[in-house]
Amino acid sequence: MQDIRGYKTAVAKARRMARGNDGWMVPTTDDPREPESRTDYGHWIQEEIEGWEQTDHFTLLYGTPMAEVARDLADKNGLEGEYWIEIWQNLKDEFWDAWAEKQQADKFWSDNIRDQAVCVA
Repeated sequence: MQDIRGYKTAVAKARRMARGNDGWMVPTTDDPREPESRTDYGHWIQEEIEGWEQTDHFTLLYGTPMAEVARDLADKNGLEGEYWIEIWQNLKDEFWDAWAEKQQADKFWSDNIRDQAVCVA
């Protein structure tokens, strides 16, 4: 991806969007589908991400704009076909990494989720 002209700028934009103040997208303590998974940070954070990606809020404010950037990058770099989807996936990964950092999701999980899971298990 690094050799795609404009990619670093697009990553910076995705990370800025994720660090914005968005009261809708905060970590939750909701029970995941598998209660024992609460002891696993990776599973919990993936549940959070999958839940947010299914909302209109995420789609309208973040998903669609990142998809448009990905299509533009693919076009400007002469990348044909569905290559833009790979760019978009990478931009979303960068977005979620920055979101988790801003929300201090690992600390949130350890303070609010893990200890509850130990009591439940």
